[in-house]
Amino acid sequence: MVIFETFTTASDTVVKNLEPVYTNIATAVIIVLVGFMVGKLIGILLDKLFFQIQLDKFFSRALKRKFANLSRNLSDVVSVIIYAGSLIWALATLDILKFVLLALLYLAILIAIGALMLSLIDLLPNFISGIIIRNRNLIEDGKKIRTTGVFGTVEKSGLIHTKIITKKGDVIFIPNQSIYQNLKK
Repeated sequence: MVIFETFTTASDTVVKNLEPVYTNIATAVIIVLVGFMVGKLIGILLDKLFFQIQLDKFFSRALKRKFANLSRNLSDVVSVIIYAGSLIWALATLDILKFVLLALLYLAILIAIGALMLSLIDLLPNFISGIIIRNRNLIEDGKKIRTTGVFGTVEKSGLIHTKIITKKGDVIFIPNQSIYQNLKK
């Protein structure tokens, strides 16, 4: 009997402690659903209103530019703002807004660092090759060279690329990494 009473007391305690959590989750779900319904409804109403007042034509005439989907885009922006507001409100109801915003911030920082690293993939080897070419005087301005299937006169050798002018007068920029690899051969 003692085990049954202990189990009953423990389960009652767990249920009482989880009750506010379930209430918050249900409230958050309702906020999101209502927010999305209101956002969609307002988006449709604004789209119809903008169509009735011919917003696209008004701005096309006023700014002398064609605005084909301005009314649709504006109504979509308002809908998305309402969606985002309902999500933020729901996350605040669950007391996880700060955590989610920090996670999104960290994700944005990681994406920015990844994008920066991807942009440096081509830049770094060309920069290093440019420094080597300059230090060893492998290419001089005004000198004729043949590299990567191009024959011409070096107009300017920079740190990232070299500007070559062909006999026909074409201006070609060749990455220094390609030039250095061909000069090593």
